[in-house]
Amino acid sequence: MPTPNDAGWRATIPADPALDQWWTVATERRVLVVATTVTSLLRLLALLPVVEHDLRIQVVFTRDVESPTVLSGGAAEAVAAVRGVEITWQQAQDLRWDLILTASETDRVHLLAGPCVLVSHGAGYNKIDMVHRSVAGFGRVRLINQGTVVHAAIGLSHPAQRSILAASCPEASDRAQVIGDPSLDVMLENRHRRLRYRDELGIGDRRLVVLTSTFGSASLLGHQPDLPQRVVAALDPDRYVCVVLTHPAITAVHGQQQLRTWLAPAEELGMITLAAGQRWEPILLSADCALVDQGSIGVYATALDLPLITAGGHPSLILENTVVAELAKRAPSLSLDHDIQDQVDTAITSHQPGEYADLAERAFDGPGSFAARMRALCYRLMNLAEPDTPAELGLLDVPVVSLSRPAAFTAAVGGGLLDVEVHRRAATAGSCEWPAGADPHLLVDAVDGPVALLRRADVVYSDHPARRSPGQIHDWAAAVFRTWPAAQMAALVVDTTRCQVIARDATSCELLIEADRGQDGRAPNALTAASWAYVRHQHGEPLEGVHHARLGPHRCTIVGRPISG
Repeated sequence: MPTPNDAGWRATIPADPALDQWWTVATERRVLVVATTVTSLLRLLALLPVVEHDLRIQVVFTRDVESPTVLSGGAAEAVAAVRGVEITWQQAQDLRWDLILTASETDRVHLLAGPCVLVSHGAGYNKIDMVHRSVAGFGRVRLINQGTVVHAAIGLSHPAQRSILAASCPEASDRAQVIGDPSLDVMLENRHRRLRYRDELGIGDRRLVVLTSTFGSASLLGHQPDLPQRVVAALDPDRYVCVVLTHPAITAVHGQQQLRTWLAPAEELGMITLAAGQRWEPILLSADCALVDQGSIGVYATALDLPLITAGGHPSLILENTVVAELAKRAPSLSLDHDIQDQVDTAITSHQPGEYADLAERAFDGPGSFAARMRALCYRLMNLAEPDTPAELGLLDVPVVSLSRPAAFTAAVGGGLLDVEVHRRAATAGSCEWPAGADPHLLVDAVDGPVALLRRADVVYSDHPARRSPGQIHDWAAAVFRTWPAAQMAALVVDTTRCQVIARDATSCELLIEADRGQDGRAPNALTAASWAYVRHQHGEPLEGVHHARLGPHRCTIVGRPISG
């Protein structure tokens, strides 16, 4: 009798009544997705569209709960969130499958009946498995069971990986299939949705900096745990937005609560984080610059032609001459001894289109062809004719993210009083960096700001709707000055174009802000006008009348008039 991964195995196995009696649609083929880790699940979700839209196919999920991996934390919740059919590992062993999909060599698929396709869960094979003295993902102890190759096919993203497989597990060489990469191709298919993703993230005309961390002591977070906080604190919030992408293995080992606690200081400064189990590809598609370590996302960033800065340690487990190793040598390295914003600006402005194209070509074969090649492989193993429609990976959903906003800012000005330039940084009680410039001052939210900062605040502000009724601002400002003796000005952000300010000496003004024509057309944050007003008032300059200023990156006209009501 043929073994489960032999080409003729299916003809010897009858239909299984344990499933057939419940099926509403008489599907012809059954596909089992083995998603023991969140990392594997995300990769398999990227490729599933090549089979799951076929009405002849039923997709079922399972997890190898007795897998030797230590990275299974969070997988149960992630699989449940997919809302597909999930069965136990024992049930999966009791049934027979037309196709099995896995993205981890540690899944014990040799216990399952059906031809299995193994794909990588990242951008190729770049690391050494010191435990088994092999290439991670290609270990002979994982690919061979009782002298037999476990998988019917092993998907490669590039032909160069054939030699890596042959050196690590020569018996499996004939199972190699070059199919390309699903995560790269789904990003290429969704490039036209970049502005949609950026709108959902609230980026506007600012630059998005993505920080990425794999797991381990040499990763970005492992090497410098407070780096997200230091980066977001150093960047002007009127010019930059930061998102941090963390490898699911970090959560699997440490727990979601622990990771959230570690990232809380950065979130307090405005760092955006991705909800657990969410696809990361839309975030990278939205980026203007990426700070990467030795993980896979840096490799994908080369294919998207993004400006790059490397961070993290120098891991000893990276294979020599791989794209990851070469990228670490060529991309600029972040220096904490120099201004971080200057380094980000330089990386973006000095980036040459196609700068890392040769590395992307070494990592990914035939960009845009994965769906067709993967579908052909799957349907051949299922002995099923392919649909007439083109193979596609589909649209990426808008990611679910944790959006936060700073509750305090440090600010300083440049230029002269007739043409003030306002620069800001987000601040917390534990991180209060001052931007370069004159007249430094502190602005703190009246409700959400830390008490320690409110006691020191030069400007106390609010955008609470209850303060917007005519006449109420004077009473509110009086309460601010009684509560916070250091405050010299109270500011009420009415909307995106209006800010009302009252100084401790009772000077008051409503500021109307309009971005000058010929600029980017977007309005600045109205709170920056409070900084403009604070500095002018400190120097005894009038607030009423027509003025010109640069608020963050925006050149604006500010019209000051008496507060009505």
